Amino acid sequence: LLVFLGSAGLNGETNGPVEMKKGMNLFLKDLGITFRRDKDTKRPRANKLGSQKDEEQKNAGEYYYQ
Repeated sequence: LLVFLGSAGLNGETNGPVEMKKGMNLFLKDLGITFRRDKDTKRPRANKLGSQKDEEQKNAGEYYYQ
């Protein structure tokens, strides 16, 4: 996975290739979004901003589900 970070039209940085989990963590951290896996459907779900699960994952540095 290649991850592109930066500000559009101003500057940019390429990271990679990296493993999927590491790349997704970099990308989601830059966006400030966390994902979890739904326990019933096993589908990825975005956590609500500021929710308990969102804060737990951000504090642990885990923006992407396992």
